[in-house]
Amino acid sequence: MARRYNRKKQYKLQLKRQGLLKAVINQVEQTVEKVVDKTKEAVHTASQMVTASKTETADLQDKQSIAKKAAQPKGDVASSSLADSSKVSSEKEISKTSSEVLSRDAFAELAEVSELRADIVAVLFEAGIRSAAAFSQWTEAELLALKGIGPATISKLKENGVSFKK
Repeated sequence: MARRYNRKKQYKLQLKRQGLLKAVINQVEQTVEKVVDKTKEAVHTASQMVTASKTETADLQDKQSIAKKAAQPKGDVASSSLADSSKVSSEKEISKTSSEVLSRDAFAELAEVSELRADIVAVLFEAGIRSAAAFSQWTEAELLALKGIGPATISKLKENGVSFKK
């Protein structure tokens, strides 16, 4: 065991004398220093970008607040009635869109698809058919191309009053 240790020691001394052992360590130190310098530069540029974006957002927020103040009308009766009418029209639009586009459960409860299996209803819903009116945008051939839908399903939909695109 002692001989092995001594041989190892002699080998290391020989490498040191040749300059191989120290050269490898120096090269590793140099590469580590380069990597550290590059990461410091990257962090510095990133911090500059963040501060620049913060100042830009602050400027934009100032401009936005000025625009909001300019856009707000004075407190007259006409402006309040205009605001009320816009609220009513937006509520009507929301009710229209909610009646046209249904959730999966509400779609499954429609009279047109209530007699179909749940997996077929799921395929129709995932294909983009979200209401009874959406069937008019699909042809029979397009529906037959969907997985799980066959001629019997098409005939059942026709029996339930669904009309297709020709």
